Amino acid sequence: MTQIAQYIIQQSNIAPTIGIVLGSGLDRFCDKLDSSVTIEYNQIPNFRKTSVKGHKGEFILGTLHGQNIICANGRFHYYEGYEYNEVAIIIDIFKELGCKLVIMTNSSGCVIKEWAIGDLMLVT
Repeated sequence: MTQIAQYIIQQSNIAPTIGIVLGSGLDRFCDKLDSSVTIEYNQIPNFRKTSVKGHKGEFILGTLHGQNIICANGRFHYYEGYEYNEVAIIIDIFKELGCKLVIMTNSSGCVIKEWAIGDLMLVT
């Protein structure tokens, strides 16, 4: 197990089985978690920092409806100058922590004029 995953485990007694990467504007989801613990990326030894506005740069662990969850509130992008393996590190950490399900979210747009800001879209 990497030093990063070990650090996260030491900060919380929650063993997550669900990992969620929160896109821009979705950080309020974390308010729904019970018994939550927040770990800022800059507290984790040798971890990267986010540079995109709206990405707080923190992991939040907690429970929701009896499920142990870890949320990545902020992620890394290829256009920030990170290599692919650096961009994917959050998913690698989720796997190391034992997550069996990962939910990726993002803020994106479309050309369908009938859609309103905030409408949800499922990409498969």
